Amino acid sequence: MRVPLKQIIVAIAFSGLAVLLYFAPRGYPGVKNKAEGQAQQQGDDHADFHAQVEEVKKELGPEKTQKVDLFEKQLSSAASPKDKVIALDSLINQWDKLMRPFIAAHYSFEKSDILNTFAAWFETGNRFFALTSFVPPDKPDDKATVFQQAAQAYQNALKLNPNDVVVRTRLAVCQVESNPDPMTTGIKVLLDLVKEDSTNIEAQLNLGMFSLKSTQYSKAEKRFRTVIALDPAYKDGYWYMAGAMEGQNKPTEAVKYYREYIKRNKENPSENEEIEKYIDKLINKKN
Repeated sequence: MRVPLKQIIVAIAFSGLAVLLYFAPRGYPGVKNKAEGQAQQQGDDHADFHAQVEEVKKELGPEKTQKVDLFEKQLSSAASPKDKVIALDSLINQWDKLMRPFIAAHYSFEKSDILNTFAAWFETGNRFFALTSFVPPDKPDDKATVFQQAAQAYQNALKLNPNDVVVRTRLAVCQVESNPDPMTTGIKVLLDLVKEDSTNIEAQLNLGMFSLKSTQYSKAEKRFRTVIALDPAYKDGYWYMAGAMEGQNKPTEAVKYYREYIKRNKENPSENEEIEKYIDKLINKKN
């Protein structure tokens, strides 16, 4: 199956991110829950978050975190919501520059809490959604926690714009990834979304990917064929189609789609080199 190869390539490309991300979701103030009895836990999580931030600041050194200290003071002394948002924006931008996106995402959530606009919650959800790709595969609970945080942001966005298709799609993906019984939530929503609009590429692609994970390769193939038909320039459609072909023990077809992916992957020659090596192994194995 093709998916492990992709994981290896991503690991090579982002091998430094273990240090850059640093901030593990363990102890992270995950999904904000205002139910009774949660206040103490939230307080503990908040304290733990700031303790971990202080560790990161020590690691980086005072020269790199001088502006962070300044913006933290501005946040603590902010007298109005507007001033808090300004300080939070500064912290988000600075932590982005320091390549600590988990910390930036935390402050993005705080900012969204204040603004409570669709755009703010959508941005926060997208931050956490993107970060799930960099949680190590051997930490599924941590990954689920980050998906839950993205889901909470998307749910808040949908309260303000219930019909946004992109948010509905990504929320469904989060529900599948963080729910032990996804058929009751995320998968059903994704299926409903493609019934509403069969041209929803993101929903089609994720249904295919979930079929790959559950080894339903023929179902995955149908989804990826739809994705390719909808957007022939979308390279990931060919990549995942190759995985579906491998899963069905069709190496010749798999090679065909790997090569189609390479044609469209002009910006990443090092990845293409790794794929070419993998293609050689497939061909030799086939022969």
